[in-house]
Amino acid sequence: MKKIKVLRMNWGRWIWRCPQCQTKNDTKLTDGFCLHCYPGTKDAVAYMIKPGYENKSRRKQMWIKVPDLEEREAQKKKAKQYEITLPEDAEKIFETLRPRHISLMNWEWGETVKYLKKENKELGVK
Repeated sequence: MKKIKVLRMNWGRWIWRCPQCQTKNDTKLTDGFCLHCYPGTKDAVAYMIKPGYENKSRRKQMWIKVPDLEEREAQKKKAKQYEITLPEDAEKIFETLRPRHISLMNWEWGETVKYLKKENKELGVK
């Protein structure tokens, strides 16, 4: 399994880039699968009759989308998975950014915890 470093933190999410298609992915959503290369790992859906409409005539039945878990698992087996590595001080970075508004929870490579704490003071965040 190929190791990939996270690209940055953006709005409180660790972001990584797929080496095949260059799409940026969220680590919490993807588990190391690129959603652009393998969309079925997250988006596969099935349709079922809405509860309460089962006994209605076929023309009056309502259908709803539900996750197709079997298809998602099948897609995950086909998909290329990457091991996403966070920076060594990822927990400290996150703890420093946590008090900020989510739109300000951003980090780039090269920014130290000390620099983020200085930024917090400038932003008036405790």
